[in-house]
Amino acid sequence: VICGFFLTAVPNWTGVVRLHGLPLAGLVTLWVLGRVAPWVDGPAHFLFSLADMALLPLTALWVASAIWQVKVWKHLIPLALLLLLAAANIFEHLGFSDRFTDGNALGRSLGVDTVILMIVLIGGRILPTFTRSALATQGAGDHIRSDGPFDKLAILSVFLVLLLDAGEVLAGGLAFPAAIAALIAAGLVGFRLRGWRTLETLNQPILWSLHLGYVWIVIGLGLKGLAFFIDALPAATALHALTIGAIGGMTLAMISRVALGHTGRALVTPRSTTAAYILVSVAALTRLAAPLAPENAYVDMIALSGIFWCLAFAIYTIVFAPILARPRPDGRPG
Repeated sequence: VICGFFLTAVPNWTGVVRLHGLPLAGLVTLWVLGRVAPWVDGPAHFLFSLADMALLPLTALWVASAIWQVKVWKHLIPLALLLLLAAANIFEHLGFSDRFTDGNALGRSLGVDTVILMIVLIGGRILPTFTRSALATQGAGDHIRSDGPFDKLAILSVFLVLLLDAGEVLAGGLAFPAAIAALIAAGLVGFRLRGWRTLETLNQPILWSLHLGYVWIVIGLGLKGLAFFIDALPAATALHALTIGAIGGMTLAMISRVALGHTGRALVTPRSTTAAYILVSVAALTRLAAPLAPENAYVDMIALSGIFWCLAFAIYTIVFAPILARPRPDGRPG
């Protein structure tokens, strides 16, 4: 998903030609081989793991090349995050191979926090833009606003959470400042919504789904901070909110929007896709509620959450596979 976003967005940012043909097929092949890695042992596992570790750096190399061609240096920040995600993936592989004791924990922490930081950074650009464009037809687009300095504070607060979480994994003793940082970040990230007219998007699922994914970041960061002070609140609850709710919700919202926009179709989702948006959040809520269920229902709640999640993406696949497989209605490439 991250690679797909960059391969789609960078040409729009820079004007360079989209990656296509054999180079694109090569990246897809690396991704497929990486998905096989957990299922094999011995030398094959090593080779497949190398393929997986190569995907993100090679994507980053292409992004760096595009930025260098146009000399638009502001895009170096998303590139840095892509490299940070690549590092997290390498740490995870080193942890599984017992070459780095804390590799698994560091890779997971760094990976999730980096993706959340990407959403906060890039979402802060695209959500107001998409919302302004859509609400302009209702005469309300001019009311969408962003606060530049405040936006930077929100981004920096999430970056601080990332640093403190990584420090806690490596050195320990940072749980309290990490909790405080998470609560501050939740407030700052949530406060950005004040100018984005979220409630006015409720009649457009393709818009409110993006806002909902962003709201899950606020919930996840808030839970991360509160878990330090409330013993009854499992620390993993925040992780589920950030991964199932925020990353999952934002992923489904973006890939459905991009699939429509880049195939020359109107940005209107069918009702089944709207149901998929809801199912992702239902999956997140079900997983968050699992620890509160009776002990004999705990595993069933987790399974139910997984069913909701799979059903949401199955709906997307059924609806959008034909759209993505067919030529554009307007005859343009894409």
